[in-house]
Amino acid sequence: AGLMGSQIAGQLAEKGHEVVLRDVSSAILAKAFGRIHAAQAGQVRKRVILPSEMRYRMMRVVPTVQIKDVNRSPLVIEAVSEKLDVKQAVLAEFESEAPPDAIFATNTSSYTLSDIAVKAVHPERCVGLHFFNPVAKMQLVEVVRAPFTSERALAQACSLAKRLGKFPLVVNDGPGFLVNRI
Repeated sequence: AGLMGSQIAGQLAEKGHEVVLRDVSSAILAKAFGRIHAAQAGQVRKRVILPSEMRYRMMRVVPTVQIKDVNRSPLVIEAVSEKLDVKQAVLAEFESEAPPDAIFATNTSSYTLSDIAVKAVHPERCVGLHFFNPVAKMQLVEVVRAPFTSERALAQACSLAKRLGKFPLVVNDGPGFLVNRI
């Protein structure tokens, strides 16, 4: 529920998706919810949306500190700090709770998908969804495919990016992917 996580959650809610926003800290969740609210309030002030639409969008975001609350989600986007051991721990936690067909997407920009999923039980469910900051304005999303990523996971990640109004650029797993490498 940090900067990127809250922006991604806000975009998902804006496009009509139900979102479970999870963090280990209630204080971080409160700040994230405040950032999402401020972004939506800005759209009301600019008369882009009505206050009622803002309320509906905010109701689509459910903050939680419990991993079990995401266990019905068909796709989970990890946007934790750029620490490999933390990302691996989040993936392991996801695999212990998620339904067998759920997709795990990482928003990493520093690590390869192969590094994150090295201990995964089901690496075929892992894909990269690398959003750029600020999420609301940046149209490009790198969709990262490792050799083990299933076609289903890749297709779901691309589909989600398109539903968010983004341009999904499929890239192979590797240091820096495409944009940061260039």
